[in-house]
Amino acid sequence: MAAAAALHVEKVERPELAKHDSTILDLVFVMDCTSSMGSYIDSAKSNIRSIVEEIVVSEKSDIHLALIEYRDHPPQDTSFVTRVHDFTAKVSEMKSWLEQCQAYGGGDGPEAVADGLHDVLKLSWRAESTKICVL
Repeated sequence: MAAAAALHVEKVERPELAKHDSTILDLVFVMDCTSSMGSYIDSAKSNIRSIVEEIVVSEKSDIHLALIEYRDHPPQDTSFVTRVHDFTAKVSEMKSWLEQCQAYGGGDGPEAVADGLHDVLKLSWRAESTKICVL
């Protein structure tokens, strides 16, 4: 019977995790506003409102909210590619942004989801916050 080979596992140094304050939350929602969302957009807006309200009520955190809407690139859609609503501490402002969201335009080409995610990187994130993006 052959002897089993010894298994050697090399320890890898892991980078230190970023330090953040869990009581400070920056939360952004990135939402498809193309016409393909027509039958779903009201449900999506309602779910976002519910999430925001639940977090605000249940958490004792300093919460900032943002919303990024995306559609298609021209010529599929000429209204906008992305619409950015940067962070606010006002839930009422977030709700107002959601009320303005409408499913419109678009075509067979892919939606501008990558552009929406790119805009997430350009938001006014707070250095010490816990950062969450919901797509």
